[in-house]
Amino acid sequence: MSLNVCEAVAPVRDVMQLLQELGSLFSQSIRCRTTFAKIAESNNEGIFRVKQIRPLCPTRWLVRVSAIQAFVTQYELVLSCLEELSSIPASGSNVAARASGLYSQLCQGSTLLALKMALKVFGPLEMLNRSLQARYQTVSGMLEAVSETLVFSALSS
Repeated sequence: MSLNVCEAVAPVRDVMQLLQELGSLFSQSIRCRTTFAKIAESNNEGIFRVKQIRPLCPTRWLVRVSAIQAFVTQYELVLSCLEELSSIPASGSNVAARASGLYSQLCQGSTLLALKMALKVFGPLEMLNRSLQARYQTVSGMLEAVSETLVFSALSS
């Protein structure tokens, strides 16, 4: 169901792809990770409060919410990191070009709005998934979890 929601809403689909690209850049580039750590340190962010930016897992939807939250809470740090990386002279890699493109897209207000929209959808679904996958869940418990999710979603919209 989450996949269908992602594909049906173009801004959410696009921002999830953007988040995937960002995570891919961070996981493939040590320069990106070290720059991010230095920026976080210089902004007095404790090393334990900084969360890694990682690519989205295509099969584990339960990690989507934590990935989105990690980005949203560190939005300014990520933008600073990308801005700094985009100004690095080319040294045989495409890190600067990728960082520049991501920076341009992430600076758009619609990007942050779409991420917050995705949180509204994926948050309750993640809670439901966790409940349904509980080791000792009963059918009646599953039905109640679905009902509570529907009520929660209706109240929060």
